[in-house]
Order: sequence, then C-alpha cells, then structure tokens
Amino acid sequence: MGSRESLIERIKSLPEDRLGDVANFVESLETKAKRESELPECGMGDYLAELLAYEDMLVAGKVKWM
Repeated sequence: MGSRESLIERIKSLPEDRLGDVANFVESLETKAKRESELPECGMGDYLAELLAYEDMLVAGKVKWM
C-alpha cells in the first residue's frame, strides 16, 4: 500500500489523457465511502441505536445474558 505522497507522484507521472480515468476512479471511491457512511440513513439507524443501548445495559448488568 503506497503512501499518499507516493500515489500523488504516480498520478503526476501519468499522461494527461489518463487523468480522467483517475478522476472517475476517485469519484467512485468517494461515492462508495458516502454510501457506506449513510448506513444508518437506510433504515438501520434505530436498530443500531437500540443495539448499542442493549449492549450498554448488558455491560451495566441490567440485562442477563442467557
């Protein structure tokens, strides 16, 4: 896995006509990251909040694990 600086240098060395491909790939990564960060907005937000609350109750001993 390359460092950010190494990747930037590799991009700089590409021919100008390939920069569009790089831009498209970066855009697809951004879209994927945004989609992954929006998981709670896909109807899972309440479920995740309830699961975390339940976990806290287990840790506090308010609920017994069977």
